[in-house]
Amino acid sequence: MSRSLALFFISTLILAVACTSGGNLRFPEPRCTGDEREACLAAQTQIQPDDDICEGSQRRVCIAPLGRVDPDLVRHLAGHFRDEYGLSVYVLTPNAVPEDLPYSLGDQFDAFTMIEYMESLFPDAYRDHNAILIALTPVDLYDRDSHFRYVFGLKGSPDDPTAVISTSRMYPETYGERPDQDLFFARVRKLFSKYVGYMYYGLPLSDDPHSLMFDSILGPGDLDRMQEPLPVPGR
Repeated sequence: MSRSLALFFISTLILAVACTSGGNLRFPEPRCTGDEREACLAAQTQIQPDDDICEGSQRRVCIAPLGRVDPDLVRHLAGHFRDEYGLSVYVLTPNAVPEDLPYSLGDQFDAFTMIEYMESLFPDAYRDHNAILIALTPVDLYDRDSHFRYVFGLKGSPDDPTAVISTSRMYPETYGERPDQDLFFARVRKLFSKYVGYMYYGLPLSDDPHSLMFDSILGPGDLDRMQEPLPVPGR
């Protein structure tokens, strides 16, 4: 069985478990849950911020690290979007994730509440529609308005350019595969690309599973099938 086909079956299984409340199947253990959760809430001290408040007059992308997110991943994303697309990308001051955020459910945090928390940290950037404000967090997220047990992230719109991405379930080892940093980085980068494509460039969402703008991401196999780069002029 090919690796992509295997991931399809794994993703389908995850979705089936996520959409049911019963059953004896064991849901994959994501990062930053259980005994790992508390350590993941602290601010990441190994990230050197570029900017405290994401200020400026030009269109720009600002990454807000919330919790102990992988510092190499943050540097990778900032460098990729600067080099590949020529964007102005700023890494903001890392912040901790409060343990008592509203609508927390077990080890999970509500994605929209996480965005609201980011907005409280950077209110000027939130009010500036030239700033694409994306939180990156290691903690597990769910959407209280969705029937799914988890989400990889949640995005706003071109008129409300804020989003959050969770890396908790992006790791290959969560799905029984060997650790692979390149694959992990690629999964996060593709979702980040989709949000940039939609909120920065105004690209339409797509039902093509190979497009970075694919709008029905249900598991890691969907991220793996999405093909870079974004279809934007001037690259």
